Amino acid sequence: MSIAERFSEQMRGGLRKKYGRLPSAAFVSVHLSRQTSGLGQVSNETVRRWIRGKSLPKQFHFEAITAWLGLDANVIVAGIHQPKSRAVDYDPFRHPTEVIRLAESINRLAPGTQKKILDLISLLSAD
Repeated sequence: MSIAERFSEQMRGGLRKKYGRLPSAAFVSVHLSRQTSGLGQVSNETVRRWIRGKSLPKQFHFEAITAWLGLDANVIVAGIHQPKSRAVDYDPFRHPTEVIRLAESINRLAPGTQKKILDLISLLSAD
């Protein structure tokens, strides 16, 4: 699963949890603009691409969405699930920008290459 697909899955789950259903892309776009004080406004189509797992938001929007919906960036970026007891202490703004840049770089790779990189990371993490 690509990072964009994981982001999509987490975003849809977060929206359903927060609103009881999956709201429209227009709703998300307007609400996200309010969250970010109108800076870096996004179109409905851009939100649709995020929800469908076709693209990833830029770092600014990624951080705003994860904070707004209470998402775990570790799950999105690396597929790593944190124990529930640690999730309470999690702060999405604590991660360095390099983590987000790495995620964006991996997302731009071909799906086969993404899988190889994630497999390599899993192997290295097992040690």
